[in-house]
Formats: sequence, structure tokens, C-alpha cells
Amino acid sequence: MNFLVLGSPFLLFMLNYDWTTSYFIKLVGALLTLVGIIELKSEFKDLLKLKKATALYAVFCGVSAGCIALMKFFHILGSEKIKLRPLGDLLSLALWAGAVFFGLYISRQVYNCIDKERENLSDTVGLVRLGYTLTKVIYLTVFTYVSNVIYILLPYRQTADFFAVLMMIGKICLYVLIIVYSVRFFRVRTSYYQKENDN
Repeated sequence: MNFLVLGSPFLLFMLNYDWTTSYFIKLVGALLTLVGIIELKSEFKDLLKLKKATALYAVFCGVSAGCIALMKFFHILGSEKIKLRPLGDLLSLALWAGAVFFGLYISRQVYNCIDKERENLSDTVGLVRLGYTLTKVIYLTVFTYVSNVIYILLPYRQTADFFAVLMMIGKICLYVLIIVYSVRFFRVRTSYYQKENDN
């Protein structure tokens, strides 16, 4: 379960929509999760159903990073030309939506698969707390993403600045929650290995 624990914060981490680094972080999370799925395929059989989706997600993140790099190279993203700027923003926001929400989907499904076979854990209380934290992460991610979109696309600067503040607050709270989620996932991992040693 070590690889699932290591990959979980990378899947949930949220930087800027127009940074190639953001997609590479998600790619690392997808690859670690994929290795974790293969590692636990005998203990948590439902995880195998996520193998193709996680591999597809890894490919998507890699391709998205390449697209962002190309848009920057050809000055489509961050262009000073008014006609090109909306195109670059819309394309990059669409890619970022896929990267963010597909990552949330994988994280939720990983949790559901572990929850279905909770008999493999010595303590299920930690798993329940992990689920609560993940739900909060999902809601806060949606809030932060929507604030980001409004900030970028809204033509009125004063109103847009308000959503920029909301976005920053959302990101800070999100990072704290991801740390809490990682700690709780580590406790679930400890519970899994304790059960394994008892057997």
C-alpha cells in the first residue's frame, strides 16, 4: 500500500492551470497509484478495475503537459494578442479540468475499493475518517477550480480580484486538507500491515 499512499497527495495537489509542472505532478501521482494497484491486486481485487483508467489518466497528464508546453511555445497561452488569449485560457482550463477531476475520480475509486474489502484492515475507524477527509478535499477542489475559472474569464477586474482571493484561500485550505488526507491514508496503510502481520 506504500505506493498508493505516496501517490495520493500528487493526485490531489492543485497548482496553476497553465504550468506544465502541474501536469507532471499529476502524472507522478498516476504512475505511483498504478504501481500501488498492481501491488495490491490480490488483497483488493476491485482495484484491478482501476488499472486501465489510471493508465489512461497518466497518458492524459503527459499529453496535457505537452499541449501546455506547445501553447506557450507558439504564444497561444499567455499571449499579448487579445484574440489568442481567450483561446489559450479556454484550452488550458479544459485540460486542467480533466486533470483535476479525473484525479479526484481515481482517488475516490481507490478509497471505495479499499472500503469494500475493509476486512483486510485491523482498524476501520481510520478508513472512515479518510473518507470524510477525501469528501472535503473534493468539495474544496471544486470550489477552488470554479473560483479560478471565474477569476480568469470575468472581464470586470474588481469582481475578478474578489474571486482571486477566494481561490487563494481555497488553495491554502486545500493544501492543509491534502496533508491531513495523506497522514490518515498512512494510518490506513499501517492498519493494513498490522492485519497482514497478525495473519
